[in-house]
Amino acid sequence: MGGYSFLQESYQVTEGTKASSGTKAFKVEAGGSDSLPDLGDSFDIDHLGVVAVTRVKVITFYDPVDTDNNGYTWTVNYSTTDPEESSPVNDTDCDQRTFSVGGEIFSVDSKNSNWGWSIGDVGEPPQPDSIKGQKLFFSNPIGLISYTKEIEEGSYEAFKAEVKLKAGKINKTDFENLGKGNVLFLGTNGSLQSKADGTRVWKFTLNFKWRSISDGITENAFQYLFSKDGNWEIPATSTAGDGSFVKNLYSTAEFNTGLIAPA
Repeated sequence: MGGYSFLQESYQVTEGTKASSGTKAFKVEAGGSDSLPDLGDSFDIDHLGVVAVTRVKVITFYDPVDTDNNGYTWTVNYSTTDPEESSPVNDTDCDQRTFSVGGEIFSVDSKNSNWGWSIGDVGEPPQPDSIKGQKLFFSNPIGLISYTKEIEEGSYEAFKAEVKLKAGKINKTDFENLGKGNVLFLGTNGSLQSKADGTRVWKFTLNFKWRSISDGITENAFQYLFSKDGNWEIPATSTAGDGSFVKNLYSTAEFNTGLIAPA
């Protein structure tokens, strides 16, 4: 899909007395000379203890006719994970779960033949260009899920490797009773903490995004985009090298097994 270009205007770092955080964004484009940071990479030379904890991929432009023109941006979030800044952990507070639900809001394409202001009686064709820039709230539920896990010090590297492998992918099988392909793993953030008995563990919060489409679509909601014709469709994405096309915006991974699985 090409290289990456660092968006200078996205650079942001917040420094605190005990922790720091930062944000960078990268545009996917042919000829880009920058590299997309891996989870665990340092923010920069001046903030070696601030590392990448989540990566979020966003489709910024969708062309259903020529999908090679699709635009993508990665936002990389950084946070302090210095073991020296560890804090006591509540032994009874290691299985917290949160769940929030809202609806989708997005702009309607001015070229969409199914949307526009009426110019006459019912049944008359609309004027698509007259609604350019309008934003609509759709009834498609979308939400965030998170849960915490304790990871033993000796399992930290294996956990980090699994997160790097599965972040930015959707669930291959049903996850949390939300259906196959409807949950996107956003990544995790955590810190090394001391338990009451003196042992140390990593406590991580794993973050997921859940999506549902109301029009009778029960699986693979993240593979669909709203086309200019006013329909939910899975766009064809070109594969590397062989000129063929597949209908997958996101790769899949198993969330029910391994170290990221719910306790």
